Parts: sequence; C-alpha cells; structure tokens
Amino acid sequence: MNSDIMPAMNAEEADPVAGKENPGSESLAAIAIYLSRKTDADLPSLLGELERRIIIETLRSTKGNQLVASRRLGVKYTTLNDKIKRHRIDLRKRIFVEGS
Repeated sequence: MNSDIMPAMNAEEADPVAGKENPGSESLAAIAIYLSRKTDADLPSLLGELERRIIIETLRSTKGNQLVASRRLGVKYTTLNDKIKRHRIDLRKRIFVEGS
C-alpha cells in the first residue's frame, strides 16, 4: 500500500467513522485497518463489524429507509432485514431520522 495515497493509522488514532458527518467519504480500507489494529479479533469478526458499519452508514444516508438501502447495497430487502437483526442495529435510534 502506498503511504502517499493513504497514510498508515496508529492504533491510538480515533475511529475513522465515529463523529464524522459524512463517513462514506472514508476509505473502507482505512476502516478495516483501524478495526484490525484496534482488536485481536479474527477475520470473520472484523468482516462482520465492517458489514455492520456499512449497513449503518447506508441506513443513515437513506434516513432509515430499508428498501432504498437494500437497493444501494445490492441485496434483497429481506436479506438486509436479516442482517439488521443479526447485527442488532436499532432502527429506532435518532441517527436515522432526518434532522437529528
């Protein structure tokens, strides 16, 4: 990986998504690196957390609209709903409501 394109992240650095107004602009690679350095988790756990974050950010960008989010993610509505349940994503949180 070329450090000119994406500088290496220190384990002490802040989460690249937390608190960002537009976290979609962050590189998935940067998030994956952050997660891998933050924990000693195995690959399936890291991929699960990455999937969870992608779903949350997509739901934020669609203001919680699962049908639109499923289309953007390229999965069936029922598949997205299953993943929301599996990852215990609370759709009642205000982060998905416009103006919050």
